[in-house]
Amino acid sequence: MSAAAHLSPSKSALGFVVVALALAPIGGGCGKTMTKDDCDRVAKHIRGVWDSEAERAAPEKGERSARAMNVIKTEGDKMETEWRGICEREIEGRKVDPHEVDCFLAAKTIDEVQRCAGKK
Repeated sequence: MSAAAHLSPSKSALGFVVVALALAPIGGGCGKTMTKDDCDRVAKHIRGVWDSEAERAAPEKGERSARAMNVIKTEGDKMETEWRGICEREIEGRKVDPHEVDCFLAAKTIDEVQRCAGKK
């Protein structure tokens, strides 16, 4: 399976992070208020996870397809940009569970990000 197929948009972390954080605001005085810096930290981390997954999925030997690498980079750029926009519009300023944010920031794979999203 090519790296591009392995990291298709349907496998991206973006949708899971948005659902998990956007649908998990907590009321009252408990929780952590998401800031722009938090949105940026999560965006950078998700991008790093995406890039790491792409590197692991790439063939170890031989030439890498320039087209596949471009698709992976474009999807990573798109995912990071979309996350930043959604976070700033819909999540920034809301209270969220700090353990949930920590879970995303500790994730090292897309599967781990998905598991964080499922912890409700």
